[in-house]
Amino acid sequence: MNRIKSKPTPGALDQPGGGRGRVNHRYFASLVLSCGLLVTAPALPNGWEHRAVPTHVLLKALHSRDPAYRARAAMSLGIKQDDRAVERLVGLIESGEPDSEVRAAVYLALGRIADPAANDLLESALVQDEDAAARAQAALALGEFAIDSTVDTLVEVLARESDSGVKAALVSALGAFTGPRAIGALLKTFDDAEPDLRRQTIRAMGRTRSREMVVPLLSALSVEDDPMFQGAIVDALAMIGDPRSRVPLEQLLEQSDNDSVRARVVLALGAIRDGSSIPALVDLLDRGTPEQRYLVLSALTELGDARAAPVVARFYDDVSAQLDALSRDTTLELVDPLLVGMRLQRAAIRVLLELDPASGLDAFLSAAKPHSYPGGSAARLRLNALVYETRRLAISGLGYEGSQKAFTTLVSAPIWNDPDPRIRSVATRAAAVAGHEGALRTIAERLADGDPEVRWTAASALGRLKNSDAIDPLRSVLHDPHSEVRLQALLSLAYLDAGQALSEIERAAVADPSQRVRNAARQAIELLTSN
Repeated sequence: MNRIKSKPTPGALDQPGGGRGRVNHRYFASLVLSCGLLVTAPALPNGWEHRAVPTHVLLKALHSRDPAYRARAAMSLGIKQDDRAVERLVGLIESGEPDSEVRAAVYLALGRIADPAANDLLESALVQDEDAAARAQAALALGEFAIDSTVDTLVEVLARESDSGVKAALVSALGAFTGPRAIGALLKTFDDAEPDLRRQTIRAMGRTRSREMVVPLLSALSVEDDPMFQGAIVDALAMIGDPRSRVPLEQLLEQSDNDSVRARVVLALGAIRDGSSIPALVDLLDRGTPEQRYLVLSALTELGDARAAPVVARFYDDVSAQLDALSRDTTLELVDPLLVGMRLQRAAIRVLLELDPASGLDAFLSAAKPHSYPGGSAARLRLNALVYETRRLAISGLGYEGSQKAFTTLVSAPIWNDPDPRIRSVATRAAAVAGHEGALRTIAERLADGDPEVRWTAASALGRLKNSDAIDPLRSVLHDPHSEVRLQALLSLAYLDAGQALSEIERAAVADPSQRVRNAARQAIELLTSN
């Protein structure tokens, strides 16, 4: 089979050209908005592909002739949060960047870097940029700076804005402010907004931590019967932490039959009582229903407090012990509890990966082991799909944990030679992330793997190891039968400043049968020959 079905998160320049390589910023903006925050949520570890690309390469790529490369370079610079990029990002906009997706990526990057020097440019973009998705990113970025003088601009634009995505971004940005102008604008929007914007407004009201929001929120809660909005209001009250919320929340706890709402109320009451929801989260993790436990694991991820990681590691051990007992009986009657337990396992591994991989070593080692449920029934297929997803997360966790024990496990036969190419691909990336001595040689051997996804991952990883010894192995796959592998090898050679491969790259720019590969070769030439 000659098709790459899935890849790790692409880095700055890994998927150039065409619709497939463009950054869908409208979708990305909606995703950010649905989470409520731009960069205050815990950083996701899968940004390695972006952070490992040298900054000087990304700065050069900002001036590529291909807007797809410019957009991806801006995105990577934002993820790296390198303030050395601010002047170049601002300059790109000031020079009249014509592509709206590139502008949106630049605004997003400036928000992630959060250098106040970009504030004036972003205010101007919010007012003047003709693209709604770009204006939404500018608004979110201004919320990250939270400079008081910006509030007037945010409020004025909100009053006349017609695009729902931009309005949601403006509301989210106003949640970063505590002054009367911002609070007044949020309260007005709360009263007038359509359902989608109202939910975003509720979250922004909570983010202000202002006690002025408590009475309106409690008033809305007293008449609200939609569990989605009840949960949003409860979450906002938890963020504010005002004791006046306690009795209404206790009443809701008694009246609601919705597991999600009840769990949120427990967490809110804990936050009001303890000043933190973590003790209540830990308690609910021990005794809650499966749905409540999923919610707890999600909440712990969002809180981003690494102190919760050892508790989650113990929870993983407990669930694993229960699953071991269930697995001894392979009758179909036990498939449902197995599915529930395995989903909790997967969720726990994800939390450990994002909060504190060092606390998850034992869990990762356990979950990464090969395992399958024999038989071809639909139930067995669902179980094996969960096994794969959990193993994939655990193997990634071993890379981020990064110890010698983790690396040795990654490159040992049970994982490294797994018959599933998806597992081999994830293990290849994880070995690169761990970055131990010997990783380059081991990963270079993957360039001969029979599966193109594994070879693609190896080519991507070698370009990020910052080691010139990777240049010759990458040159060897410039004639790989799969175009995506050739493309990635070309870009990785550019990352490594492989001037000695320039003649081969120039030949690829003219003679490769794939237009995408020829475009990538031209981009590599730009990076290698520009100052």
